[in-house]
Amino acid sequence: MNEQNGTGTEQRRRPPQLSQSGSWIVACVVIGWLLIYNVLRLSGDTPAKAALPGLLIGGTAGLVVFIAGFVTVRRLVAAGRVVGRRPTVVSGSFDDQQRDALRIAAIAMLFAGAVAVVTALAELIDYLGVDGDRPIGTIVLIAWNLIFAAWVADEALRVRRSLVDGIETVYFGCLLTAVLAGVGISRALVEPLQVFLALAAGVAALTVGMAVWRLGGARGVPLAMAGAVVVTAASLALPIIV
Repeated sequence: MNEQNGTGTEQRRRPPQLSQSGSWIVACVVIGWLLIYNVLRLSGDTPAKAALPGLLIGGTAGLVVFIAGFVTVRRLVAAGRVVGRRPTVVSGSFDDQQRDALRIAAIAMLFAGAVAVVTALAELIDYLGVDGDRPIGTIVLIAWNLIFAAWVADEALRVRRSLVDGIETVYFGCLLTAVLAGVGISRALVEPLQVFLALAAGVAALTVGMAVWRLGGARGVPLAMAGAVVVTAASLALPIIV
């Protein structure tokens, strides 16, 4: 057991958890999507025409990049190489403020996950009730909401066991969920639930940002918390303005 800045830590060489990998998956998919989307837009496609091909092609390419990187890291770890693995904070090493922040974050994550499941079910019902061509974009929203719900539930349970090495990754997943809820609002897809989901995901991102800030010693300005408020507000406002 090592002591660093008064916080007990334990070095563990193990494969990344699902929650640790979540933000990288999201980042790879979104970056790939945006790259291909912008290429299609520059080639003359309209936003509506470029959106789905950008997601299918760019998202798939992003997943391939993630899988290749994940396999490479696994092999390096198996060979005994250290690949930027940070210490894992273990039970009993938190102060009261950190424990309170983690407890609030876990509750907010579970609540956001529950709202995501309800929203996904409502989206599925709406999708099945469409006459004629059914929008593929709705399937994307349904799939993400279910993935997000499983992700935050897994992370919340790990936080309850005082395993917090992946909690910061959930922040980005919460923000993406809020943004996609804004997309649902703009499509008039179960709007009340999309508003509720954007708020729940935004609150979860806010509490996760606070927990990460507390775990880091509460030093500096908590920019992640401010970012959660800005992104959530924009996700709710932009569908109305645009």
